[in-house]
Amino acid sequence: MSDSTLKELWQQVAEKKSCEAKQKELTAQRDTLADRLKKLEKSKLAEQADVDRLEGHSLAAFFYQVIGKMDEKLDKERQEAYAARVKYDAALHDLSSVDADL
Repeated sequence: MSDSTLKELWQQVAEKKSCEAKQKELTAQRDTLADRLKKLEKSKLAEQADVDRLEGHSLAAFFYQVIGKMDEKLDKERQEAYAARVKYDAALHDLSSVDADL
């Protein structure tokens, strides 16, 4: 084998190792993001349930109407639901990005 062939083979081996390391890192990152996404989805659903509960005919909705704080509480819950959706959407985008890189 010539020196140029050996050099080329060593470069290919180094490139393969680099690709394998990157794949391993991306897979670990994907697993972490997938776990985070599950938690954020639960949070998003819980926050939306709070909004739905206040918008519906629940005891909590009645209580806040009686004390005159319904609008304030509903606005707060809507903001929390929106923030949870934004975090979820960002995590979903990050996960899609990592999946595309894999």
